[in-house]
Amino acid sequence: MAQIAIVGGGPSGAMCGEQLARAGHKVNLFDEHLAWEKPCGGGLTHKAIQCFPFLLDNPYPKKLVNSVELISSEDHYATLEMPHPIVIYSRTVLNGMLLDRAREAGCNVQRSRVMSVDTTARKPRYCVEGDWQEADFLVLAAGARNQLVPESRALQRDELEMTQGYFVPQTRDSITIKFLRNFEGYIWSFPRCDHLSVGFAAVCRRIRARNCAGICKRSWTSTASRRRAQSFTATYCRRRKSARFRSEP
Repeated sequence: MAQIAIVGGGPSGAMCGEQLARAGHKVNLFDEHLAWEKPCGGGLTHKAIQCFPFLLDNPYPKKLVNSVELISSEDHYATLEMPHPIVIYSRTVLNGMLLDRAREAGCNVQRSRVMSVDTTARKPRYCVEGDWQEADFLVLAAGARNQLVPESRALQRDELEMTQGYFVPQTRDSITIKFLRNFEGYIWSFPRCDHLSVGFAAVCRRIRARNCAGICKRSWTSTASRRRAQSFTATYCRRRKSARFRSEP
């Protein structure tokens, strides 16, 4: 069986590691963070649940959502009722579950950073904490902005959307998507098990990150109930100084 190295331990890398390890391959997975929290991510569609029933049938905390509320830039509302629920996890919970399954399948999961990759030799090589190793196959699951493989390029700023999110200590039963005037993007609210994940997505080249954060706050508080708006404002102010803007596809 092959020796396989996976760079990146997010949901894609963890799932890949589990499947390859169960097939009998020797798999080493490297990620400098492993399971970590972020506002976006953690939602699973009905098709994903059909393909992998364990994503629903498990004891991990999750939220099942059957409706989506859409708000137009003119403040027109529409509610979509879904025959099959979307399953929403905290990103840490989902990623941790997938990494646990990878370990149980025999995948060697390491909290380490791959510094460089060399694909010019007969077998691909990778540098982990200054130590060069080789594998039969190398799987790169390190995100759209990584620059590890020379033959590929990282996505540029004008090819990305910018996202910024906050955790609001409230709960809801539906997903909310709100569109704004003169804003190429949208605001989203995803209910998780014990909080809301609220944020925006916007085209990077169109608007500055700081402006997006202000638009998100004002627009969300204007449509939320007074209590939830006050809670969001407090959360926003508490996180604003330490928040880091991330660019994701």
